[in-house]
Amino acid sequence: MSLGDVDFFPTSATHNMVFTLGLRHTFVVWQRAMALVQSTAIQTPPLR
Repeated sequence: MSLGDVDFFPTSATHNMVFTLGLRHTFVVWQRAMALVQSTAIQTPPLR
């Protein structure tokens, strides 16, 4: 096992963690946006 292989794992783990946190952050922002849209749609009468 070379030193490059040992160095690969922490980098991969860090990348996976950042990727997961990014997905979670995007999901939270999306949920808040949808809640805001729903509350706005409820408060304003339909434009028909």
